[in-house]
Amino acid sequence: MYWTVHKSDGPSLVNNAAVTIGTRIFTFGGHCNGGNYTGLKPIDIHILDTEKLKWWKLELNNQESSCVPFQRYGHTAINLGSNVYLWGGFNGIVACNTLYCFNTETLKWTTPSVYGHKPGPRDGHSACIIQNCMFIYGGFQESSGLLASNLYMLNLHSMEWSIVKTKVIFDFKIVSFYQVCY
Repeated sequence: MYWTVHKSDGPSLVNNAAVTIGTRIFTFGGHCNGGNYTGLKPIDIHILDTEKLKWWKLELNNQESSCVPFQRYGHTAINLGSNVYLWGGFNGIVACNTLYCFNTETLKWTTPSVYGHKPGPRDGHSACIIQNCMFIYGGFQESSGLLASNLYMLNLHSMEWSIVKTKVIFDFKIVSFYQVCY
């Protein structure tokens, strides 16, 4: 395995979220110098075909606006099959804790109904999927101005949020804008 450099016309973004499904990488949102992220503009989706090494911006028409997430950064995305679950993020004014689901086959957004102990709005957290559960850890809580140190789990079959009790085995500094994988 080795790295190669490929010059491309892909997006120049930071703090976006990305998932790989088959031979495509889907990126959602992110921040670019000079961009205006304070409104409720629908989130940008860019796709990289990893076989052709070509980027394109996905244009979605006729989407019900209440189901489409606003442009943001510091959010996370995980995928289960052809569904991408997007959570959290900040647009410069407000942080979000609504769960969004993007189906990569139908190209439609939905907002699944969830219940349980839902995490508060935040950005800069990390997320991963283990079996059929999405885990959310840490992040910056805009409402309090503090970094979070809790771990949440969303069962993607029952759509129930729960707080995961953790045991600290070493002392560590709480951070934000980091990644985890499993």
